[in-house]
Amino acid sequence: MHTKTSAEDRELIAARDRYRAEWHKKWTDEGLDFILTVPLSLPAIENGASEKTTLVCAGYTFLFSVVRVCIILLTD
Repeated sequence: MHTKTSAEDRELIAARDRYRAEWHKKWTDEGLDFILTVPLSLPAIENGASEKTTLVCAGYTFLFSVVRVCIILLTD
């Protein structure tokens, strides 16, 4: 991270807005209402430390897998 000029800052903002517009267009084209994802109850994982924290997160992944299977069974 370093100090940016006004022009550099404006370019980053413009790039962000272009990305948002592309994301919104794709979201609309796919007809999505929401996306259900697995939450991570921990803060961001330090680079290279994922092998230590993955098992801690397994409980949440398991829970959402069970919920997903139940939803599939109920809707079929």
